[in-house]
Amino acid sequence: MPLIIITGLPASGKTARAVALEKYFTDGGKGPVHIVSEAECIARSGYGVKASFTDTGKEKQIRASLKSEVMKLLSKTTLVILDGTNYIKGYRYEIFCASKSARTTQCTLYCSLTAEQRQQRREAIMSKTLEAGELDGETFDALCQRYEEPQDNNRWDRPLFTVYADEEPDLAQISKALFEQTPLPPQFGNPKHATKCNQLPFRAR
Repeated sequence: MPLIIITGLPASGKTARAVALEKYFTDGGKGPVHIVSEAECIARSGYGVKASFTDTGKEKQIRASLKSEVMKLLSKTTLVILDGTNYIKGYRYEIFCASKSARTTQCTLYCSLTAEQRQQRREAIMSKTLEAGELDGETFDALCQRYEEPQDNNRWDRPLFTVYADEEPDLAQISKALFEQTPLPPQFGNPKHATKCNQLPFRAR
């Protein structure tokens, strides 16, 4: 069954989109649907949101845990939604290769923010009293700088659906992309030669 990769900055509406997708596909008889949540993974780790994006070692552990959970759930009978920032293109590429190996279709839902919306999110963060480990304005700014936007010309981001905070995603088109397309074949060829999925054009930080 298909994989949906949700990507975007913090407070861009990712989890709300994940819940809407879960309901849409469950109501449409496309279940079971599993949401793999970055926020829940961070909560289980005990690292705190800030450290999970500023401490390289902890960030890598979170990404590895999410990828492992996605790979365990990918099957012919389960729809998986990966709900997280997923801001590194090399990491999205790794997930793309995993879905190809599992012979599943996939798409990317980019929860984008305009410059004005980003500023509003930052001001909201700065205006509240933060508890230990919460995302602060400095970390939000750093993520804005580091975020590698998905591109429709990258095969690992295709098909790409972009939705802004004040918009609704086209759920019917997402369903069509997932359930009316043929999965890309895994490209495991001669072991003497690098395949397109193990010859990474960049390194996931």
